[in-house]
Amino acid sequence: MRRNNKRNIYFVAIFGLAILIGVGYAFLTQALNITGTTTINKSSWDVHFENLTTGVSGSDVSLSVIPSEITSAMKTTSLSFTSALKNPGDGFDITVDVVNAGTLDAMISSVSMGGLTDAQAKYISYTATWSDGANIATNQELKSGKSERITISVAFKKDITAVDLPTEEVSINLSFGLEYVQADEFAVAINHPVCKRATTLHTEVCNQSSGYCAGTGYATGDTITYGNLGTTGTLVSGDAFDCDVNGDEVFDSESERFYYVSDLDTNNDYAVLIYYNNVADGVANNEGNIYEYNSQKDTSYGPTIAMQQLPTTEQWKNISLSSTTRNIKDENGAIRVENFDYSGSAARLLSYQEVYNTCYDETIEITLPGSLKNRCEYLMENTKYALGMNHGDAEDYYLEGVTTNGSGHILDVYYSAHIGTQMISYGGKSDVRPAIEVLKTKISY
Repeated sequence: MRRNNKRNIYFVAIFGLAILIGVGYAFLTQALNITGTTTINKSSWDVHFENLTTGVSGSDVSLSVIPSEITSAMKTTSLSFTSALKNPGDGFDITVDVVNAGTLDAMISSVSMGGLTDAQAKYISYTATWSDGANIATNQELKSGKSERITISVAFKKDITAVDLPTEEVSINLSFGLEYVQADEFAVAINHPVCKRATTLHTEVCNQSSGYCAGTGYATGDTITYGNLGTTGTLVSGDAFDCDVNGDEVFDSESERFYYVSDLDTNNDYAVLIYYNNVADGVANNEGNIYEYNSQKDTSYGPTIAMQQLPTTEQWKNISLSSTTRNIKDENGAIRVENFDYSGSAARLLSYQEVYNTCYDETIEITLPGSLKNRCEYLMENTKYALGMNHGDAEDYYLEGVTTNGSGHILDVYYSAHIGTQMISYGGKSDVRPAIEVLKTKISY
């Protein structure tokens, strides 16, 4: 039996959140036994809460906060909350900054969290993380003058059976505490994720009656869904991620969508992800802004003009390439440009080998229309694949690789879901789409 939404379950959570700072002072005592004069600069120890925000989900959720607001002058180190959750699906979030306003670096010496019995954990979820989902752990450093944001989430679970519901009103005391001490040689930086799994997928509508998306089996008006939500702990081609590439601590599903393509062939600690948009001057642009591969119209120089459209390390400051130089290869893997320099770029072009090794399904040659649909249809988002000839002027975007057909031919991803060639020696131009390299330890998957 599924949950009974008509049952009026009443849940009260009394929640205490605290920073213990007393131990930190022990590290400030120092005896100097040196002949001469020693000057010790003024130091201060000040770790406290600021910037409290709360949110509730559910139609009849109460939440009270003590104190109700926090200013920097208050030096608050403890908070308490009382909440009533009556129905499955009810919940609340508490978000607060931990601020180091002192002159000494601090680190977490202990983390305490408690309050739920095994029986209560069946119908109540309770988590405490850094606001971007990173785990809170001992030895994590909070440098002088810096702050980190904590999010506490409590919810009455939705998907529970009747047998797991409480039979009477329950009062639960939840607690969470951090103890900070002066940072020492064991202090470590918090491993904030750059990319987080998407929770929704992008879609487009096929508006073609022949060719393009219609040529791969869609009817006019059909919805095309790009990518996968994926499985926790594994990475599969097409898994959708929202990546905080610009470092604003926002994972924007509308403007920062990327798709996992493969591991980096030279270092499988890194994942290669492709952006869902073409770019111009590092900014999303799907209006058919097309560019030369290079001014020499010769593949042996590499994509010197195309790369100028890629986001710079200033624009996407939260990521960087594993190496600023790359060997550009042809279809057969032979190096055609050695140590091409991507310096200044936060991204690069996707390679032919990354597409072929990931997308070839062994049933249709990757150079034939429709060959990318089964495994890599996500490469078609924001191209003419769904929108047809009304979508800008460009029909393709560059791959990094070149062909074996001579110095004037390069490789593209084409709107009809295949890999094609273009003769840049005769003035051919294409769009530019960034691929990024992210340490897998920086991906929440």
